[in-house]
Amino acid sequence: MTRCLTGLVCLSALIHTLGCKDPGRSEDDDGSSTLGTGGSTTTTASAGGTGGTSTVGSGGSAPFGMPEVLAPDLNLPMGVAVDDTHVYWSETGTWEPNYLYNGKIVRMPKAGGAMTTLANNGEFPRQVHSDGTSVYWLDNGTSDFVEPAHPGRVRKVAVGGGTPSVLTSSAAGNGFHRMMASDTHLYFSAGFWEIRRVPKAGGQDALVVGGGDDVNSFTLDATSVYWTSKPLNETIGSIQKIGLAGGATTPIADVTEPGAVAVSSDTIFWIEEGENLMSRPLAGGTATPIASGSAIVELLVDGDFLYWADCGGGAVVAIPLGGGDPINVATGLGCAMGLAVDDTYVYWVDRGEQFTFPPPKQHAGQVMRATKGKL
Repeated sequence: MTRCLTGLVCLSALIHTLGCKDPGRSEDDDGSSTLGTGGSTTTTASAGGTGGTSTVGSGGSAPFGMPEVLAPDLNLPMGVAVDDTHVYWSETGTWEPNYLYNGKIVRMPKAGGAMTTLANNGEFPRQVHSDGTSVYWLDNGTSDFVEPAHPGRVRKVAVGGGTPSVLTSSAAGNGFHRMMASDTHLYFSAGFWEIRRVPKAGGQDALVVGGGDDVNSFTLDATSVYWTSKPLNETIGSIQKIGLAGGATTPIADVTEPGAVAVSSDTIFWIEEGENLMSRPLAGGTATPIASGSAIVELLVDGDFLYWADCGGGAVVAIPLGGGDPINVATGLGCAMGLAVDDTYVYWVDRGEQFTFPPPKQHAGQVMRATKGKL
């Protein structure tokens, strides 16, 4: 069974620069996207999925294998996802003179081979998800100080390619910032104050969380949405949870400068101040420091490990859920972000270097993976 969690958890300066001041959305657009095309353009990767060590970075600390590059020389990759047969990723693209990104969604067989562009001309595409039938992704859009401003969009295309469609979109200038998937719905943060959801099959989107403090990050389990938030210009925020369809809110903890969040069957994990990894039993209790990094932007839990992507430290790190020391899966990366796992591998993207605004014209990013440890 495949699980994935991809893309950026707010590097707040970049996100607020690209984001919006007021949450907003338009009614669903179930027609073909006017932003971006499909056409299934295919190119051959110069490296891919055949084993060997990575050309950038190191790691491979037991019980993980040496990192390998699946797709090199990418243009600002951000999110990654997997299904049974393919790897998918987003590339945010170069910063154009009219302040739009020429982003795209790409897929590649897990065994290596040709890379196929499923959609292009996206505006800052971020998280990606595949259920084996369709590929879904989130276009951040452009903020209201950019001319012309464009909306954030949740989009969809068949895994084999075709014409992308728009499941939902925001008002122009109000971006979308994070997306996660349940079996039936896509959840996304709109503006900075809302979490909404839209059916994968299409239909009206609906509010799940809204009207409160800034939403920094969120995650899902089988029954609930968990999110971190804090008031603008304050340092103390909170972690809360709510049912997948909304309802009553349950406070979990007060935290300092909360960031990424993840849950296992009995524990919640989160980042404080961008660098301190914390945990606490879901049933309640005392928060416990686990590890620290430089700029931790993503968390992911599978059955054995908690993984994190440390953009500032250029590393992907794991720690056993049952306790133990952190294990370097990969080090020496430019900026690690976007995590996904299947039964055999852990995957990530390396953007190649730290964020700049606007991004550089050329950027040697990569999609990478390592064999997973078994406990």
